[in-house]
Amino acid sequence: IRVGDYIDVGGMRGSVREIGLRTTTIQTDDGVTVLVPNGALVSANITNWTYPDPRTRLHLPLTVPRQADLAAATQALVRAAAAHELILKNPAPSVEVRSVTTDKINLELLAWTEKPERIPLILGELNLAVDKTLRAQGWMG
Repeated sequence: IRVGDYIDVGGMRGSVREIGLRTTTIQTDDGVTVLVPNGALVSANITNWTYPDPRTRLHLPLTVPRQADLAAATQALVRAAAAHELILKNPAPSVEVRSVTTDKINLELLAWTEKPERIPLILGELNLAVDKTLRAQGWMG
């Protein structure tokens, strides 16, 4: 890991601010500064969200009614994701069908960002955009 990397150590996410002789300083998403003993970093599972490439794919599961026009739903969802400023244009957002039942279709909206530290914010904003899109299409009450 390097200073500036965005990492997950033991379920704690944050940016590496300083790597010292004995401890590494991490600023969490909540703005809390945590000192992690370097020995703990050696033995812990670490996810480095920014090294070597900060591009990260987001997964947004959602459900539409079985009677929904799947092609129209897919296009609308892709447009909603592509309109978000932190979603990359290349690779473009996409929608995958996960399962089909008698009353619903389970989909997953997939989109890429270069800001993994903003994933919770992006997912929240995408949820709102998707809700608005599905309501406009008449697929949600």
